[in-house]
Amino acid sequence: MKNDIIYLAASLAAQNEIYLAQLKQEIELEKIERIIIKTINKFQDEAMNAKDLKIPERNVSRTCIQALRWSGWYCIRHQQSMGSHDGLSDYQILKNGRCIFIEFKNSEGGKKSTAQKVFKHDVEKQGFEHRFVKSVDEISDLLER
Repeated sequence: MKNDIIYLAASLAAQNEIYLAQLKQEIELEKIERIIIKTINKFQDEAMNAKDLKIPERNVSRTCIQALRWSGWYCIRHQQSMGSHDGLSDYQILKNGRCIFIEFKNSEGGKKSTAQKVFKHDVEKQGFEHRFVKSVDEISDLLER
C-alpha cells in the first residue's frame, strides 16, 4: 500500500513536471511569435513611411506568408501557368475550416486586372473570402492564434 502511494506521488510529480515544461515551451513560442510580428510591422512601417519607396509584390507576399504560417495558417501557392484559371489568386490559406484567397500587390496597391476582379467576385459568390493585400497590416486580423 505504502509503495503504491509513493509510486502514485512520483507519477503525479513527473506528469506535473512534463506539463510545466510544455507550458513553458508554449509561452516561449508565443513570446517569439509576438517579437517576430512586432519586428515585421516595424520594418514595414518604416518602409511605408519612406518617401517614394515601393515595396515589390514578392516582398509583400513573403512577409505576409511568413507571418500567416507562424500564426498557424496552411498556405497554398497557386502557380500561374498555361491552362490556369484566369485571375487565379496568388495564394489560398486555410485554418480552422476557413478558406481565404489572397492576391498580393506591391505597396502602392498595384493594378487589379479585370480577370482578378471577376475571380474575386466569383469566389465571394461561392461564400469564400478573397483579399487584395499590399501590407501585413491588411492581414493583421488573421495573425492571432
